[in-house]
Order: sequence, then C-alpha cells, then structure tokens
Amino acid sequence: MAGVKKNHACNLLRRPQLSVKQVSVECGFDSQNHFSAWFKNQTGQSPSAFRKSVSELMNQ
Repeated sequence: MAGVKKNHACNLLRRPQLSVKQVSVECGFDSQNHFSAWFKNQTGQSPSAFRKSVSELMNQ
C-alpha cells in the first residue's frame, strides 16, 4: 500500500500545476507537513527537492 501511495505522490509531484498542498490532499493527508515528512521518509527527498530533481532531468 505504501508503495502505491508513494508512486501516486511522485506522479502528482511531476505535475508543476499542482501545489505540494494539493498533492498532499490528493494523497489523503490532512496536513502538508505530515505529507512532507512521510514523503521524505519514503524517498529520502522532500517533495520540493524531488520536484526540482525531476525538473532538472526533464531539462537535460
């Protein structure tokens, strides 16, 4: 289950038109802080850092 949620969060974070807050709500979290802590625990990166790394890869 956690893997599915992580993949869903990663897919949503690849969409720059969505805020991190919107992604956190879409993933079922009541607070952006809780989502950010969970995401960092799952991936080793904050949602913002993940989004930046994806953006940099897309621009190569």
